[in-house]
Amino acid sequence: MKSGVLEKIVENWLTSTNERGYQIPFSQLLMLQGHTVLYVSKHGQMEQGKDLITLDPDGVPCAYQLKAGNINLDRWREMQAQIQELVELPIAHPSIDKDTPFRAYLVTNGEIDDTVRRWIDDRNNSWSKKGLPTVNIIIKGELLRGFVAAQESSFPEASTSLRDFLELYLADGRDFVNKDRLASFLDGLLLNDPGIQTKDVNRLHRVIATAAVITQCLIAPFEKERNYVGTLESWTMFCACVLALVEQVRIPDKFWRPTYDIITGRLHEQLEDLKTEFLSRENYIEQPALGDGGMVYQARLTIVLGWLCAFELSCLVNSSDWQLDKNLLVIIKRRFKEWFWYWGESGTTYQIMISLFAEAAGKDSVFWDILLDKLVEICVANTSDDPENGFPDPYTTVNEIVEAKIPPARNPLDRKQFSGLSYHLAPLVHHAARLNKRIALNELWKMISKICCCEYEPTHKWHYLLWRSNEGQDKTWFLKKTQSWSELKAIATKNEGSLPEILYENPAFLYTLLLVYPHRLTTEALRLVHEKTMSCAER
Repeated sequence: MKSGVLEKIVENWLTSTNERGYQIPFSQLLMLQGHTVLYVSKHGQMEQGKDLITLDPDGVPCAYQLKAGNINLDRWREMQAQIQELVELPIAHPSIDKDTPFRAYLVTNGEIDDTVRRWIDDRNNSWSKKGLPTVNIIIKGELLRGFVAAQESSFPEASTSLRDFLELYLADGRDFVNKDRLASFLDGLLLNDPGIQTKDVNRLHRVIATAAVITQCLIAPFEKERNYVGTLESWTMFCACVLALVEQVRIPDKFWRPTYDIITGRLHEQLEDLKTEFLSRENYIEQPALGDGGMVYQARLTIVLGWLCAFELSCLVNSSDWQLDKNLLVIIKRRFKEWFWYWGESGTTYQIMISLFAEAAGKDSVFWDILLDKLVEICVANTSDDPENGFPDPYTTVNEIVEAKIPPARNPLDRKQFSGLSYHLAPLVHHAARLNKRIALNELWKMISKICCCEYEPTHKWHYLLWRSNEGQDKTWFLKKTQSWSELKAIATKNEGSLPEILYENPAFLYTLLLVYPHRLTTEALRLVHEKTMSCAER
């Protein structure tokens, strides 16, 4: 039953996607076959006709050009120049000598007409006589068999996993990701494998590659609707689950890094596309216009700018020659009072990324204005005489808050449960101390010291990378009523070492992780991203 359902779903996905949509799964399929992936092109654009470059298990270079749909004679004539580049131009990659013979492949998720096959045979004879590679063909049937076999080999046995998979695959691509369901499915896929107990890194390597194939199917609804945030959140959760597995087992880089790098590369492609679209528009109202505007409009712009700023900062950390895009700084300075909405603590990390970007890009006072607004709002809401003013915690989503505000409220929000308690007050206070904002903190301290600070402390460090951890506890405390400035600075700047080691080794991922997992914002996490940001900005 499961096998038949999976095959139908995979076939439906494969035949409806484009070359960019199956590029990651195909690269993972090649890894499962023993290939080393050296290059994955961006945006499906060919560089010398080559979308993928690999070394096969025998060390032979392979170059692939990916296409979508059926290829008839007319289409073949349109793409002949690209095929000619694929075959006749040497592979340009630092790991491969340009004189090394290579294999060339034309891949499509459709069929190839017999007339085109005969044409390819004729050209292959000509190329072979010249000592050039010949074109090998991979079509829909071969891809389908490979993808189905990969999914069946690692798909969790539990019936709940199949139900979660189906509901995720059939989700509305215009909506937010159901993070609870996706996390449950990914945990079952990656973190419940027997290879963890035996520390079988070869098996776990296959599990990670296969999980990427399966996850791409689940992301298809968001890609179809050009829902960048849905795609970004899904891949971020996948990467977080992979890093949790790596932290737990300490898998050597070669068994997980290639997949991780391909996925984070796709994250950056999506963010580059989002930035291009965002900067090209003046009006951000989405259709139907009657359902947009007001807090919905503000929430969306806050989320989009938060993602774009996190992207810029992660690139700054990863690349020594990255230049921050000052166009975003101009928009932030001009619009932040009008656009930004702080709906609750699940929105804190978007505001932080925008502030960090503004600080790194221009050291303009706007970065502190953004943070100060957040501190004041948390303080005022949580010290109000009316408990109905309680500020929603990071576990309460923007959707829940918006639905509770739009009459008639289908799911009213009990704000009393949040009154006097904050998960993000301490990180923001300590961040302000690192920024030497002593006067502002002094003015707010009477309110700050009345609010109970809260932080979830997982028993195992790798649980920090999980969407939900069931092994840990909420730690609560009050900041001192009378606080020494030197002591506060010492606390704020101390390296606590409380995060998983894999995040200290890969700090660029923390920028996107905190957007998707706002409940994981801690003083140590904010210290790390701030110090990395400023040290790289000052290079």
